[in-house]
Amino acid sequence: FLVYTSVTKGIPTDKSFNRKFGLGISELSYPQGAVEYLRDNNINGNMFNTFGFGGYLLWELHPDPNVFIDGRLFVFMDEILPDYRKVHSGEMSLAELHEKYDVTHLVLSYPKARSDQVTGLYQAVKSGDPWVPVFWDDNSVVLMLDNGENEELVKRDGYRVLNPFRRTLKEIDAAIRSNPGKALGEALRAVDTIAGNSGAYVILGRHHALHEHYDKAVEMYQKVLEIRPENSFIRQQLARAFMAQSMFEDAYRQWKLVSENDKSSGYIEMQMGICMHRQKKGQAALDHYMSSLKLGYRSAELMNVIGICHAQKGEMHVAIDYWQRGLKIDPKHPQLQRNLNRAEATANP
Repeated sequence: FLVYTSVTKGIPTDKSFNRKFGLGISELSYPQGAVEYLRDNNINGNMFNTFGFGGYLLWELHPDPNVFIDGRLFVFMDEILPDYRKVHSGEMSLAELHEKYDVTHLVLSYPKARSDQVTGLYQAVKSGDPWVPVFWDDNSVVLMLDNGENEELVKRDGYRVLNPFRRTLKEIDAAIRSNPGKALGEALRAVDTIAGNSGAYVILGRHHALHEHYDKAVEMYQKVLEIRPENSFIRQQLARAFMAQSMFEDAYRQWKLVSENDKSSGYIEMQMGICMHRQKKGQAALDHYMSSLKLGYRSAELMNVIGICHAQKGEMHVAIDYWQRGLKIDPKHPQLQRNLNRAEATANP
């Protein structure tokens, strides 16, 4: 084994697989939910699985685990291991995998690292048909080949609008806009299946935010943060939902928490300043705005709010300077145009 790993590419570990030290099995490290789904349904065909899941699948699905690969690499050195690598990189397509091994379902780790999200395998399942997600949680995803063998299962459990591998805000919003009712129904089904599905709560939050139901969006984002308190991106969405409801003190607290993990973000400093400004704390707001400038952040909006602060202090010449700087960044910014026109009209009656 040591000779093999020294002369080859080594063990095909997945960066997204959370290995936790200590006794017992962590629900965040192993596909417990996926195993329950596999056990509860009569699934035909062969499995392709993430390498790190193999041992757990062997143990839980005994006596008929049907795993593609596991930690006993000496068993798979001949052909399986090279093919596993080819599938993960995209060198072997899922269609070729199905043809060669009669694979009809995939049990994949939920990618947590950006590097994993761009591998050939994850790009393939992200595209959707003919591989349809039928189960997903924060740790794993089960996808079925939409063919005759598992047709009824895919019809019953398939996620047709949502795809857990489409994870960016743009992709989530596009799915919701494409079919709002269906997206809402699938997200609700996902959280009914697994109460701790933070990804489904994100989708529910975005659904409510896009429909301007910000109180419900706040509730969903808070559920995500109960599960994933380290999720800075969702904390920002929570702060924006608070701001949309004019709850600027609550929003400021969230931006403050975000800033503790990203002290170099001028954008976050600007948002904290806006929250202070809307609470009529002008000097505190200006301090945040100037910190944003010192961090190198530049935007028409930042120049606009700095100008407003100076105008409210009676420093109109300074305000005009910032508004002019803002228009150089975005000549079509409507509020900058209005503020500058009013200032110039007042200065030249």
